[in-house]
Amino acid sequence: MKSLAPFLRAAATQFTSLVNGTISALQVKRQVQVVAAVLMSLFITLLVSHAVHSTRSKQEQWSSLRRVLVASKLIAAGEEFTEMNTELVDVPLAVLPADALVAVRPGDTARIALQPHTAITSAMAVPAKESVRIPDGWRVVALPNDMPSPPLVLNDAVDVVAGESVIAAGVIVASLNPLTIAVPAEAAPSVASVVHMGEASLVATR
Repeated sequence: MKSLAPFLRAAATQFTSLVNGTISALQVKRQVQVVAAVLMSLFITLLVSHAVHSTRSKQEQWSSLRRVLVASKLIAAGEEFTEMNTELVDVPLAVLPADALVAVRPGDTARIALQPHTAITSAMAVPAKESVRIPDGWRVVALPNDMPSPPLVLNDAVDVVAGESVIAAGVIVASLNPLTIAVPAEAAPSVASVVHMGEASLVATR
């Protein structure tokens, strides 16, 4: 009996430790479950809140209108914007480009072809100072960038001179890089010839 008592006490001690360990483990597991549940609830709440806010924001964008300039009919690339081919229309902010225009200046042209009801943006418009109008029937002649000339801007009127002769007067600077000029069709062969021989220079008439 004396040898059995220590065994029973040891067994009781081990059993008690096992029970306490099990209870402790269950408590920790319970705490982890509670924390996980709280975090999941918080995540779901934030997700729902974001969805509600996004939905309200989209509804506001669809209900909020802004008056902008749109094409009232087909506008060809290079065609000038006028009251005949544009109009002001209220467009929902949800589908409105950030750079939509409310007005254009006289001489502004379309950079690309525009379909009717298209909102006109700054990227679609070429300002008058950047656009060049070439008369019907004229020809565009490329010039070397090192050709003698005064400082030029688009639409400048210049004379093409070779020696003491004016080969073509009042031609138009069509582009700066590469340097090109628009000339009447009848003057194009002479201009191209003196340019090819390296005898031409430009003289500004402004």
